[in-house]
Amino acid sequence: MIDLLPSAEQRAIIDEAAALLASARRTGPGRELSGASFFASDLRARCGAQGWFTMALPEKLGGIGATVADQAVVFREAGRALGPVQLLGAVLAAHVAVELGESDLAARIGSGELSVGVGQLTRGPSGGMLFDPSASWSAVVSPAGDVVHLVEVAPGSVAPVSAIDPLTDVGRFATAALLRDALTLTGPVARSLVARTLVLAAAYQSGIAEAVRDMSVAYVKQRHQFGVPIGSFQAVKHRCAEMAVRAEAAWAQTAFAAVTAGVDGYDTGFEAAAAKYIATTSAVENARDNIQNHGAIGYTTEHEAHLYLGRAHLFDHLLGDTRAQLASMIPERTSTAARLELENADD
Repeated sequence: MIDLLPSAEQRAIIDEAAALLASARRTGPGRELSGASFFASDLRARCGAQGWFTMALPEKLGGIGATVADQAVVFREAGRALGPVQLLGAVLAAHVAVELGESDLAARIGSGELSVGVGQLTRGPSGGMLFDPSASWSAVVSPAGDVVHLVEVAPGSVAPVSAIDPLTDVGRFATAALLRDALTLTGPVARSLVARTLVLAAAYQSGIAEAVRDMSVAYVKQRHQFGVPIGSFQAVKHRCAEMAVRAEAAWAQTAFAAVTAGVDGYDTGFEAAAAKYIATTSAVENARDNIQNHGAIGYTTEHEAHLYLGRAHLFDHLLGDTRAQLASMIPERTSTAARLELENADD
């Protein structure tokens, strides 16, 4: 039997991560905040000092030999607090740098000295997207998840594009211009690191699903209509119940993928893709219901509920969206035509 409940050590990690993020997060109307000012400027350094980016590395390489499950509980809290994309990029980049023998670069990333965004090469025409292109470096992943490029982002190499998440900058790049001097990791090791990072992205989405569930429950308890809390209305209570079920499903699959990562007899890639798909679906649908539960105030762009919805959509596209995750889970016997139809399906 696999125990998916957090251990005493993991509960301590959860408490420490939640406290750090809460102390670093600034408050105020979402539309008046930029990604740079949503958290204190020293957040990355503080996370590096806590060992967030290198905790799964062996002690001789600067880590503590933590498990993927240990990392996942940290990113669950990051999702709850809308932690920046750089947290995910730093973990992937630090591990890739170690595998490539770039110990000095890994140490600078692990300490939080260097900021790292996440990039995704697109299928078809040459190019891709960068999430947080203002970062010093970026970890750029191939569509198949079997190649990771570490690139120092040169000024002018990324064209900004508008994004649904107001707290995260997004840019488009041409492959040749960005990857000219890239450090590249390929093969099974790269695929394994990308699968582990998918689990962390799923944990982040699980945190969003839980945060907006809790936000809704708190609001419908204190908001009254006709002399009673709106949470007593059937339509509202049913939405909250569905949000709770989605959040539980998201974390159950994510925890399972984290616990079984790298364990013989389990398909790490399949479980990671399933976790990313379920957690993303849960986060997006819960964030939508959260806006609905807040009524008129929820529809104002100033309300923080919109930040969670935007971030859930953004994380959908990190390391492959839901269509890509579904396509990767189709058995090899499925025809190529069926795969292409699924990948190119309309939203």
